[in-house]
Amino acid sequence: RLANSSTGRSDHHEDIMRGPIIICCTLVAQITTTCASSSTTSTNEKRPNILFLPIDDLNTWVGYHPSNHQSQTPNIDRLSALGTSFTNAHAPATLCNPSRTAIWSGVRPHTSGCYGLDDKPWTNHVAENMTLNAHLKRRGYYVAARGKTFHSSQGGMGGGKMYESEWDEYPKKEERWRVRPGKESGFLEEVKIDAREDDDADWHTVSYCLDMLKRLEEGHDDRIIKPLFLTCGIVKPHLPWTVPRRYYSMYPLDDIQLPPHIDTDLNDCPTYAVTHMARPETAHADIQRLQRWEDAVQSYLATIRYADMNIGRLLDGYDQLSESIRNNTIIFFFFRPRMAPWREAALAKDKSLGGGDVGAVHCCGSGRYGSGIRIASTRRPNVHLPDSLRSCRVGRTRPRRWG
Repeated sequence: RLANSSTGRSDHHEDIMRGPIIICCTLVAQITTTCASSSTTSTNEKRPNILFLPIDDLNTWVGYHPSNHQSQTPNIDRLSALGTSFTNAHAPATLCNPSRTAIWSGVRPHTSGCYGLDDKPWTNHVAENMTLNAHLKRRGYYVAARGKTFHSSQGGMGGGKMYESEWDEYPKKEERWRVRPGKESGFLEEVKIDAREDDDADWHTVSYCLDMLKRLEEGHDDRIIKPLFLTCGIVKPHLPWTVPRRYYSMYPLDDIQLPPHIDTDLNDCPTYAVTHMARPETAHADIQRLQRWEDAVQSYLATIRYADMNIGRLLDGYDQLSESIRNNTIIFFFFRPRMAPWREAALAKDKSLGGGDVGAVHCCGSGRYGSGIRIASTRRPNVHLPDSLRSCRVGRTRPRRWG
C-alpha cells in the first residue's frame, strides 16, 4: 500500500512505504501510457495536458490536514478539494537532491547511489533520457518548466544542472530583490527586508506558467500543438523565510504555538542520520542559544502562506482556461517534506504523522478524467514502474550512474 487517499484509508498502516515507491512518476506514466497506446482510445482523442506542481519543504502544514491548525492554505485546500489527496505518501529521502532525483527518475536512492546534497550533480547518478520528462517528451509532449524541478535546477537550460535534451523550454529563474536576504533570514536571523510580492523567484515562475497556459489557450504558438507537460517548481517555504510583511501579520507572535516535541527524539535515530543530517551541534544549537522558536515558526507559517498565494494565482489562471482545455488537463501537486536540522519533531518531523518523510500528493482532473479522479488504488500497488518506463529497471542495483 503506497498511500492512503482521503476517500479510502488503509487499515494496514504498518505496511505502508517500507520501501518508498515513486508514486507521482508512476501515476503520470500510467496516464500517458494509457492515453497513448490503449486500443480503446480513439486516435482522435487528445492526450491530457499535465500540470506538475512540486513545492519544497512544505511538510503537511496545510489547512485540510490536521497536523497544524494554525497553518492557513486556502488555495492548496481548494486544490485538494478538486480531486483526491493521498495523505500517506512518503518521500524517498529527507534531503532535496536524492528525493527529487528519485521522483523524476523512478529510481530509489539506494539503487542510484544518490544520497546527499553533496552528490552534485544528480546527473552523476542517473543517465540521460531516464527521467519522467524525457519519457513524456519521447511520447510527443511539449515539455516545459521553470523553477525548481531537480536539485539546483533553477538556472534552467544552460545552467549545467540538467540534461537539456530532455526539455523543450526551461528558462532560468528571475528575481528582483533590491537587497538579497541571507539564507537564515526568518530562521536564525530577524527579517530585516520589506519584501515585495514580486521580489521572489516563485512569483516569476508562476507568471511564466500562466503565460504558457495562455499560449496553450490561444493556440498561436505552433510549438504547442502537442499535449503540454508543464512543471511549476515552487521553492517556498524553503529558506530563506523572507516574504512581504503582511504574511507575518497573519500570525501574531504571541499566538504562535510550538509543535509537540521530545527532547530525546534523536536517541532512536541511526548514527549517520544524527551526524550527517540532523547535526544537532549546528543549527539546533544556534536556535537553542537564540531562543527563536516562536519567531521561526511564525516565519515558516508566513512563508507557507506566501507559497499558497502563488498556488492560488496559478489556479486562477487554470480556471480561466476554456472548458475543453480544463477537461483535458490533469494537475499533480506534491511536496517534499523538510528534515529540520534544529528540532527533529518541530517544523518537519512530526511523530504523530509517522516520521519526517511524510508528504502529500494531490491528483485532480475534470471532464473525462472525473472531478474526483482516483488514479492509484489504495490496494496492492505496482512495485515497479509500468512497462513504458521499464527501461529504468527498478530493482537491479547498479552503483553510481543509473541507466
